[in-house]
Amino acid sequence: MTNFRYKMPVNGVAPQDLATPLKESMADVAKHFPSRTGIIVFAFDFGEGGGMAYISNARRDDCINALEEWIAYARRQA
Repeated sequence: MTNFRYKMPVNGVAPQDLATPLKESMADVAKHFPSRTGIIVFAFDFGEGGGMAYISNARRDDCINALEEWIAYARRQA
């Protein structure tokens, strides 16, 4: 059995094919920011229960903290 990093397709892109577009997207975004800027790129299906994949240049704990802060902010704005 092959162990792919990504487990679910995203909008028809098979799990084994997600790494390349995510890495290319990260490179495109990163060139617009100074080095050592934390970046997270998500790709997901619209609606509930779809696939989701992400890539980041930061430690997992830093990503979780940033996302928790953003979620709390976004909920206050609703």
